[in-house]
Amino acid sequence: MKKGLLFTGIFLGTIFFLLIVCRVLGIINLYNAPTSSNEPTIKLGDTFFASSLKKAEVGDFIIYKCEYGSCFFRLVGVENDTLEIRDGVLFRNGINFDKDYNLQHNYLIDIEEIKKLPENEKDYFSQKAYPILFNNKYLTTSAEDSIMYKAKFPFKRKLDSIPDKFIVETFGKNWNKDNFGPIIIPANKVFVMGDNRDNAMDSRYIGLIDKRDIKATIID
Repeated sequence: MKKGLLFTGIFLGTIFFLLIVCRVLGIINLYNAPTSSNEPTIKLGDTFFASSLKKAEVGDFIIYKCEYGSCFFRLVGVENDTLEIRDGVLFRNGINFDKDYNLQHNYLIDIEEIKKLPENEKDYFSQKAYPILFNNKYLTTSAEDSIMYKAKFPFKRKLDSIPDKFIVETFGKNWNKDNFGPIIIPANKVFVMGDNRDNAMDSRYIGLIDKRDIKATIID
């Protein structure tokens, strides 16, 4: 019994020591999600590990150095890629990038339609999905695409139609978050985006990220 406890103690102590060493060396670190920018994949308050040993591939979430210390978004474009957003859908080298992911967008829903929903669904759209009244007729809500596609009532994406001044300042083009590019990613740069596409200050606003600033890749 005592030998078993001793072995367990040594094993756990070794694991703890290795984790400390990995963290000090930057090999693996524990991070926390301070915003909802990557919902629904990574929710506000979620914790996760990221490693500097894992090579970042397009589609991975990466940790990179930013003015706040460390930021993270999904890697969607690398050197020589052509990116374009058309009507809120991201295309990478002419192929729909978004179709493979469950993202989150802003939707317009008729208030009268919400009133017809069962209480549990009504609660989601009227309280939990960041609702905002629009023109006293529609509710603007931020919701998972997978939930909206299952909805049995009419809805539509809330898309921007005029240039966004912050994006114009960054890229010098009359673009917005929903109609952006095309842009070719130059050498030693990457383009990142949040899964919460209408509520993320990502490369559309802050510009391209230096490849050398990538610190780690989030471990699935």
